[in-house]
Amino acid sequence: LGWFDHIKEGHLVLWNAQVIIEFPANSTILILSSTVLHSNIAMQKGEERASFT
Repeated sequence: LGWFDHIKEGHLVLWNAQVIIEFPANSTILILSSTVLHSNIAMQKGEERASFT
């Protein structure tokens, strides 16, 4: 969720699978965050991303 340039940043990194996934703004993904090592690529100043657990 949020407003950002999904081509440049905001990607989901799944470390165990060695995969980087590009998501358009306002997309949603559900993962078991306690079982999947993951992170996000940093956002640019003024852009927003929301997450909840």
